[in-house]
Amino acid sequence: MHGNLRYVKSAWIGLAAALALASPAEAEVVTTRADRGVLAVAADGTPYVAYTVGRDLRVALRPRGRWVEYRAGRLPGADVTLAGIKVGERPHRVISVLAEDRQGRWISLARGSRIVSIARVAPGSHFGPAGLTLDAGDRPAVAYAVQRASGQTFLRLVTFDRGIKARTRAITQKGFPTSALAPGAAPVLVRGRLHVVETYTSAAIDWGPTSGGGWEGQYLFASTLGSPQGHAGATFISSTLWSAWTQTGPEPGDSSVLLTSSSDTQATSTLTHGIFVSLTGGVAPEVGANDWVNLADDWPVYAGLVIQGPLNAAWQFDGRLDGFVVGRKGSHHLLLSGGSTRMVPRSVAPGHRDPAGPGRRERANQRPRNQWKQRRGDRDLPRGPGRSARARREGPGRHGRLL
Repeated sequence: MHGNLRYVKSAWIGLAAALALASPAEAEVVTTRADRGVLAVAADGTPYVAYTVGRDLRVALRPRGRWVEYRAGRLPGADVTLAGIKVGERPHRVISVLAEDRQGRWISLARGSRIVSIARVAPGSHFGPAGLTLDAGDRPAVAYAVQRASGQTFLRLVTFDRGIKARTRAITQKGFPTSALAPGAAPVLVRGRLHVVETYTSAAIDWGPTSGGGWEGQYLFASTLGSPQGHAGATFISSTLWSAWTQTGPEPGDSSVLLTSSSDTQATSTLTHGIFVSLTGGVAPEVGANDWVNLADDWPVYAGLVIQGPLNAAWQFDGRLDGFVVGRKGSHHLLLSGGSTRMVPRSVAPGHRDPAGPGRRERANQRPRNQWKQRRGDRDLPRGPGRSARARREGPGRHGRLL
């Protein structure tokens, strides 16, 4: 069930949105027509939830104390994953929703009332999990990677001008890096310029533009144990790039959520068990994830987790977490599905076992779920070809060295 990181059953069908994480809050039902969606919050605090009904993409918002919805368009297919939602405010408010085929055959972007085709795969290839952000002009930017049957991969960044015309830029060339899985891609705005975090078999790279028009990569993480899988997230806070994803291990059901920081050096924190949902920034990075316990074969019960940075406060919720956003003035918004709408925020000190919650019952000797541990990437990192796609390694007190 968890091999492809898809959920199979829920206790009830529907989406519920909850506000004000810092204190107990009532959850509001957004829709009963779908059991998964994506969440964003506008600059004025208005929450938006996108979900699909068949091929129809629908968006719900809560402008004046109640939820209303509208049809945003018709997607190329019904077997779809919503990979992200963003609210642009300039020159006027525009909602962008990224949709991708579960089989990796197409990627589309709903921008306002238009559905724009981002890419369609060639025979013998397929797309990895794509990512969505806003550029410095508040316009959507989409990053994705395509994997060929040979294992060669090609990373792309799609941006838009003032209209709806898309521009696709090649970040990596010559099939680098090779990967057993189609890489994940997460675009992120760093000091006004777009970067892309790419996760592939056993490693993660931050790709940034160079003055000569090419791209240069900084390794964020590498390990011979397990592999990144599913969507990745990235955010830039102060002088640090943060990225997160799900790391699967060699044993069935062995999955961890990694949080990596990159500034003068790179470090990785590991949540001992879970599936990555989202990464959002404020004063510190905050990670949304899901833990689970199997009550019977193919019957998981989920507990949503929110962790405020490594070795910091954590909250657990009844139900599967589908979206988590920090809004205006630090307000917290969550999108939950499955289970009841009851929320029980709690703070767990690092290293302290929290006896409550369904995610704590499957193994008595298990490490506490909300404990983060620090680890560094392996020393032996792969090398990349070409001048337009270079990788470098940095260390304390020295400049980056090209690999």
